[in-house]
Amino acid sequence: MRLPFGRSLFYVAYLGIITAIVFSLKWHGSATLDAVVFLTLGGCHVFYDGFIWKLRRPEVAASVGAETA
Repeated sequence: MRLPFGRSLFYVAYLGIITAIVFSLKWHGSATLDAVVFLTLGGCHVFYDGFIWKLRRPEVAASVGAETA
């Protein structure tokens, strides 16, 4: 992210990975595999979102070495 085009590179890589997953599931997947991937990614989103929001509390952020503004 700190590189001159770091954010753009991140988004391009992210979009590429998501596109690869979607096409891979379309090509090889089944309804069950689609559901497993969807629910797993959704669960990861909820977990990481909760973690990020807890970092807003200074004592929690300090416990993982993150700085708060």
